[in-house]
Amino acid sequence: MKELKKINLKENIYKVVLNNGINIILDYIPSHQSICIGFFLKKGSRDENKDQLGYSHFSEHMLFKGTEKYNQKFISNYFDKIGGYINAYTTHELIVLYNRIPKIYLEDAIKFMYNIFMNSIFNEKELNIEKNVIINEIHSEFEDAHEKIHEYFMKNLFPNQSLGLPIIGNEKSINNCSRDNLFKFYNKFFNSDDLLIVISGNINKEKIITLFEKLDCRRKKLNINKKKALQGKNTIFKNILPSEQAHIILGTSKYEIKKEEYIKLGLLNIILGESMSSRLYQKVREELGLCYSIYSFCNKYRKENVFGLYLSVLPSNINKAIKVISNIIKKLIQKGISKSELETAKTQKIGELILNYDILQKRIHRLAFMDITLNKIFSYNQILKIINNTTLYDLNNLARNIFIKENLITQLLYKKDLKIGEWDF
Repeated sequence: MKELKKINLKENIYKVVLNNGINIILDYIPSHQSICIGFFLKKGSRDENKDQLGYSHFSEHMLFKGTEKYNQKFISNYFDKIGGYINAYTTHELIVLYNRIPKIYLEDAIKFMYNIFMNSIFNEKELNIEKNVIINEIHSEFEDAHEKIHEYFMKNLFPNQSLGLPIIGNEKSINNCSRDNLFKFYNKFFNSDDLLIVISGNINKEKIITLFEKLDCRRKKLNINKKKALQGKNTIFKNILPSEQAHIILGTSKYEIKKEEYIKLGLLNIILGESMSSRLYQKVREELGLCYSIYSFCNKYRKENVFGLYLSVLPSNINKAIKVISNIIKKLIQKGISKSELETAKTQKIGELILNYDILQKRIHRLAFMDITLNKIFSYNQILKIINNTTLYDLNNLARNIFIKENLITQLLYKKDLKIGEWDF
């Protein structure tokens, strides 16, 4: 642990806001011969209207279906030909397109990515084909109990809010989606004012800035839904899905944390349930064998914070598992964590930070998350300092603020109605 505290993870980060509205973060790493580029649009499914469910995700799919300059086949083959790769995803708050390429193709790759991100034409034939793909994706997720319970959990944690709706939409909204309506949505959502571009690798910042300054930009901002949702009080929600195991989430959004505290919260998550050495995993799975999968999680959104724990368990073991987990939480609240647990969590988090330091994809996503969600870019060394300075009081205070029984909801998913015992902590 003493050796880890001495580590110095140097960075060369440069941020600029161009006159055309684009925000750029450049992460200069001279030792690399590869480069990672990320386009992060600060819009997602929570910004959709009721008649636009799934449009963000649908638009992401259509980025690969053709522009005036490139057809679908050319787009599919481009990165394969240069030995790179490209991927995309949609969240409640972001639409992301990212790649990794050899350094020699940087300029062409930027122009290519910007073209498909801002100038997709949404060919109607391609759109109708992609409808079927997304509907298959919806059915595939319905068969995945783990995915579905998290969807139900968000719906009940944030009722009557777009943050609680599925990112992918539903079969009706996708089938009813017309080319014109989706294209109008795309032209409003995809604009330079809401675009953050992060590039990590061996780069020339002046050349990149000059290149982006010459690009034609679509500029129009939409109001972002920042309304904080409310949730029920100590409520149990039950949904039916064909599954031989019962799936449970206990969680809350009713707690506040500062930017630095979010980093500290990662340590509490490690101790409670994120890692194999955690209290939940060791007691419930390893010692008692009550389940196969159990973990805790924490997520940060624009204004909301979510902390929860998940487990899948046979119905015959469910009440015993609830009792054991209740005792773990009660002990955490009443007695707090130990010094050895804190030091182990610090070592693990610092080791994770070191591993991610060498991975370009991790670097761009880290920079984007901090800039967009935390509104502050913490350097690796600043994060190391926060981790090393975290005290037992910090984590015990966080745990007591999160695990207030009346602030948590329980989400249950099983093939039939199932009576479960109460949490006792």
